[in-house]
Amino acid sequence: MIKNINRVAKYLALTCSIAVFASCVNDLDTKPIDPNEISQVTPENAPGMLAKIYSGFTLTGQEGPGSSDIVVNDAGKASFLRRLFVLQELPTDEVVCFWGDVEVNEMNTLSYTANNEAVRNMYDRINLQVGYANEFLRQTSGIDDANLKTQRAEARFLRALTYYYAMDLFANMPFTTEADPVGAFNPEQKDRTFLFDYIEAECKAVIGETADDNENILLDAKAGEIGRADKAAAWMLLARIYLNAEVYINTPKYTEAITYLNKVFGAGYSLEPVFADLFKADNYKCTNEIIFSINQDGIVAQTFGGTTYMVAVASGGDVSGKFVGTNGGWQGNIAPSTFVNKFENLTTNDPNTNDARKGFFITTGDDGTELDIDVSIPFEWGTEGYKYVKWTNIVRGGTTEWLYSPSYAERDAATEVYTPGRSNGSTPYTDINFPLFRLGDANLMYAEAVLRGGTGGTRAEALQKVNDLRTRAKAANILDSDLDLDFILDERSRELAWEAQRRSDLIRFGVYTKGYNWPYKGGALNGQDVDDKFKIYPLPFSDIGANPNLKQNPGY
Repeated sequence: MIKNINRVAKYLALTCSIAVFASCVNDLDTKPIDPNEISQVTPENAPGMLAKIYSGFTLTGQEGPGSSDIVVNDAGKASFLRRLFVLQELPTDEVVCFWGDVEVNEMNTLSYTANNEAVRNMYDRINLQVGYANEFLRQTSGIDDANLKTQRAEARFLRALTYYYAMDLFANMPFTTEADPVGAFNPEQKDRTFLFDYIEAECKAVIGETADDNENILLDAKAGEIGRADKAAAWMLLARIYLNAEVYINTPKYTEAITYLNKVFGAGYSLEPVFADLFKADNYKCTNEIIFSINQDGIVAQTFGGTTYMVAVASGGDVSGKFVGTNGGWQGNIAPSTFVNKFENLTTNDPNTNDARKGFFITTGDDGTELDIDVSIPFEWGTEGYKYVKWTNIVRGGTTEWLYSPSYAERDAATEVYTPGRSNGSTPYTDINFPLFRLGDANLMYAEAVLRGGTGGTRAEALQKVNDLRTRAKAANILDSDLDLDFILDERSRELAWEAQRRSDLIRFGVYTKGYNWPYKGGALNGQDVDDKFKIYPLPFSDIGANPNLKQNPGY
């Protein structure tokens, strides 16, 4: 039985690629089946096909890190999770990337076009993930097997999750299910209202709330292995679409968000005691807080996307080796002043009173570091902006005093035990699972939904859930008078930075395109307002030209 993909060597292998899937079926080793080669799904080989759907959120292809299932000029860029990070973080107040690629510059400046490579890669990956799920469901229809029925529920959830990102990023997408024909055809385009209703209905079906479909049901919360979708994952997805319902369908659904968040709170989750442990190589141990993760292993599930990208793009130069647990970095992302300034007294070295969440910043480098970024000259890694090292391929252990040291010289002398993860620090590949849903986020979602008028929760409980996070971080508790939506937006940045949510947050709070600026936004040194069309990504020109049923999003 595969107990945990990070620690047990019974992985899902095909050539050089191992699927990142934490399920177990009848104690079988599970190979990720290439859907292009499969002839018939059976209860015996179904886990391999399902593994392909799970692994598609982080891996890029069937033949190792240099392969890709979608057409792309760099296989590493084909990773769903890597592209999600780029589209959700680079056009925001949390990240500036130093690279000079056209796609990166368009993201940094909120000027992306329908030819942007990152946009096209994400669009293609979304459609491919949906296709994998459809094929699994098509071929397993009508098979009377208890395990397979649970697996079908997982495939339906993963498809709904994929459509959630389609709805959030692109709004109007081609739509297919297992009922559509196999082979080349032009799917119809569906808008956000249709997609919202579909995602809602699918999630409710797989948790057993739909009367006419009670066979394909997810496992109970916390009943499966880490990384396997269960009812709590579906509750979190429902809560997330309800929290954003005013954006998606122009209808508030904050009460509904609270309803499903209360189900999460009642399932026995608790906050991880040490915040930094959530982002380390052994975060598979964080089952008390992590509700659903995208899993990765640096030995048998290698990719230049996923959390490998997140470590590498934030490191390099003096930020390397034992500090991040890999063999080097790509010198890409840094934290702009708007993100840094959300923390008070950033360089104060007092781990007993400081906010532990600011311990990921590096405020000085070998050559000195300036908080402000001068966009009029080429970026210079190590001197402009503060580095932010949240994801590290090291395991917990030793002291965490180094997290509060503002420079690498001080960190080098600290007593932290830099033990790399399973991949042993000799490669760029990481062992870090990405927490797609975790309790810390649920706490802040609950507080926001209460503040926005949702019923089923209380302001006192909202305050307590926020202060639970701040207590964990050793930050001062806030008073009831401090609890408002402006505070929640900033607290979400402090708690959830670089977890691929910021763009959606800024849109929901009404400040993504206008009224709040940050360095490089709109191409200006201090930022400037941009067109509202950028709240939704364009559909790639290549697909618009190929499918006459598609209409481009407004403004593009």
